[in-house]
Amino acid sequence: MVHSSLEEQSDPISKPTGLGYLFVALVILLAVTWTATYTITEREKRDALQSATLHSDRLVEFFERHAGTTFQYADDYIKTVRRLFRHDRSLNSVREYMTAVPPSSTILSHVTIMDAAGSPIFISTGREEKKIRPGIHARDRAYYKFQKSNQSDSVYISTARTGRDTGLMTVRLVRRITNAAGEFDGLLFAAIKVPQLLNFFESMRLGDNSSVTIVGLDKTIRIRQSQNGFEGIGKAVPQSQLWERLPQSATGSYRQLSVVDGVTRLWAYRKVGDFPIVAVIGTADEDTLAALSDIQAFRYAVAFLISAVGVVLVFFARCAIINTRLQTELEERKRSEAILLKAKEDAEQANAAKSEFLAVASHELRTPLTSIKGSLSLMVEGALGAIPENAIGMLNIANRNTNRLIALVNDILDMEKIESGSMEFNFQTVNLSNLVKEAVETNKGYAEEFDVDFILGTIIPEATVYGDADRLVQVVSNLLSNAAKFSPSGSEVTISVSRENGIATVSIRDRGAVSPRNCAIISSKNSLKQIHRMHGRKVELVLV
Repeated sequence: MVHSSLEEQSDPISKPTGLGYLFVALVILLAVTWTATYTITEREKRDALQSATLHSDRLVEFFERHAGTTFQYADDYIKTVRRLFRHDRSLNSVREYMTAVPPSSTILSHVTIMDAAGSPIFISTGREEKKIRPGIHARDRAYYKFQKSNQSDSVYISTARTGRDTGLMTVRLVRRITNAAGEFDGLLFAAIKVPQLLNFFESMRLGDNSSVTIVGLDKTIRIRQSQNGFEGIGKAVPQSQLWERLPQSATGSYRQLSVVDGVTRLWAYRKVGDFPIVAVIGTADEDTLAALSDIQAFRYAVAFLISAVGVVLVFFARCAIINTRLQTELEERKRSEAILLKAKEDAEQANAAKSEFLAVASHELRTPLTSIKGSLSLMVEGALGAIPENAIGMLNIANRNTNRLIALVNDILDMEKIESGSMEFNFQTVNLSNLVKEAVETNKGYAEEFDVDFILGTIIPEATVYGDADRLVQVVSNLLSNAAKFSPSGSEVTISVSRENGIATVSIRDRGAVSPRNCAIISSKNSLKQIHRMHGRKVELVLV
């Protein structure tokens, strides 16, 4: 019957189903192939865009640090020059300083000092003081107008432009000069070379259509370089998403069509230190995805080839694959069932043997131990006649050790009950004060043996917990015996019972060797749940 049933169940799968089955298999193959190809391709696009975002974030971070360091150097330098000029309103000290400490020629083109009318009175590279042409002024420049109307000592960074005399493209970092009354009395600036700010861009640019920009907080572009060169410098860009995002975060990214050249880019930005400018790196989506085009074409070609081969192979491979799979699964299932059955039998036999051993061993041990304990108790109490005084101590030691052995046998039996699930608990309301006193009385022998005093600390009579009284006494007794064992001779073990916020607590403190102050705590609130933790010799049992 079993053999026949298996044949009947496997017939619909193993027997050919004609053109209909072949068509279904072919459709599945084509769907899987092309869906996987499309999914992988789209995932690569997403990964490429995400990778470009991460790369742009790292690149703009480098650019911001580089630009910030450059602007900070220029600002620090002209602040020093301004301080020297303010001191005595003499250019001699400025000349001496710039000769002794000339500015870096790779960063700064020159330093200029202008009077209140915007006419230059000093232009120097530090190595050479330039001759000032008569009649030139900066009254028409934005940086002059800004600093003249400005009432605070704010830095101004100009748009990039090519110098009239030097022919170099520079950005000017400008600060105002005031007189003793705090009134505007001129300005000075450091001309920063644009190549110094953008020298990394050509070697690290993220594609032919990428761009690098420094834009002021007044929404005007200071410097910009892209595939079209220095395009867009001085252009206002109030429609950029940057102004929506910048108040929320000093660093971030967004995707937007460029208002300068119409290219869609991923824009990564970072505010440059304390300066009123933002560093921006733009990565064009077409550059990011261009590297994937050849791979995607190859992948679709492979998908087409797989589809063509699948049309040929599906029909011939169908029966062999299914039959092999069914046979393998059947054999594997039989092996797994045999292994599980054998493991179950072995576990049951081992557990039965263990239980039998524990029951026999515990019975064989407890019977003579109980007899010994009874005899020792009679002898100590004098029921069998007078006992020499020097023998009483030995009998007490033997009696205590007998009690320990009986407790150990009981623990073994309890462990076996817990593992078998037959342990029974008698839950009731337990007075912690009485419980502690009972435990202390039970363990007086330990205190005497190890020369330790059990001291009752603060005891709250009404402190109660809900649990098994015998088990709780056993817990406290174990903690007290451990405290006695590991405390120095002549020391004290303090037992306290307290209650706070509806929680009753028993704490046991000793002076053990592991730490200067060990604490074991039992506390309870409403229901019973045991949690054990070990910290060196610190034991905590919480009933919550």
